[in-house]
Amino acid sequence: MVYEEGGGNAIDDDLEMEDGAESSESDLDVDLEGGLDGGLLSKEDILFFRKHLQDVMLPTGIPGMPPNLGDAKAGSLKASQWHSLFAFIIPLIIVELYVADDVEELKNDMNQVVDEVANPSEKGTKKDPSKSRYHIKLDVQEYELLLKFSQGQDNQIRDYCNFPHPPKALGLTPYAIPRGTWRISNRMVVLVMKPNNCIEYKDEGKTKYGIIRQIYEYQNVTDKWETVLLVSPINNLYPKELESPSRIFRYLIFLLKCVVGKIDKNHVIVPTESVVCVASYCLLPPDVFGIKDNGIMLRPYDYNSQLNIV
Repeated sequence: MVYEEGGGNAIDDDLEMEDGAESSESDLDVDLEGGLDGGLLSKEDILFFRKHLQDVMLPTGIPGMPPNLGDAKAGSLKASQWHSLFAFIIPLIIVELYVADDVEELKNDMNQVVDEVANPSEKGTKKDPSKSRYHIKLDVQEYELLLKFSQGQDNQIRDYCNFPHPPKALGLTPYAIPRGTWRISNRMVVLVMKPNNCIEYKDEGKTKYGIIRQIYEYQNVTDKWETVLLVSPINNLYPKELESPSRIFRYLIFLLKCVVGKIDKNHVIVPTESVVCVASYCLLPPDVFGIKDNGIMLRPYDYNSQLNIV
């Protein structure tokens, strides 16, 4: 697996802001003049914020925060860290800090809330997958998902063990090679483990989100190797809707360019070419925002991230 600086937990223990600390990029530094006695956040708010920093997963390339973030006159953050803080970390924490668990109770004044990796240029891997020793037989459910996906491309494809086959039918192999990581593009790598396991993807033109469970490379019926992702979809529970009783909460989420949803227990097959970007995210405790369990809040990392502040 390949990691870059900043990937993983939002707290970077190697960073320690010290009084008067200097950086080789000091011209980009901005003084952090906040603190526990500052006016923007209360002492309890900052302690809450620090505690939840460890729950935020940042994709590779997004800088993390020092563990003493918010200490009075603690030093400075780099420009890239300020962008990471306001574009990815704050949106994933600030809503839980200020919004009631029952979003229907959200008041009108809530709008006051503070609104790749190294060099190889080829996609995937240079290794010949046919020479891999790690072929596995897919379980029944995974094979059925892959079969359904393949039949959507060619309806002549059949289950390899479901005889007799119609004339000219093609049987799909039940074997695949599990991969821990896959390069989508020069700038994006996805993983089966955090931090690069939350994705935005396109499905029939619609934007969807999901958590990667497995990456499989398999040989299709034309003997070509393809790579697909086994994904748990994320159901967006609060899309922008102006007529909903929770419209203020939904609009706040929209302004922060975040998604609040629930991770589906079922799986779908997603082709790697459908992936748009990875996302920073945090898993929500039970009953937050009215979600009983498997709640998640995410913000896509689309390389053009801008934060709208009202």
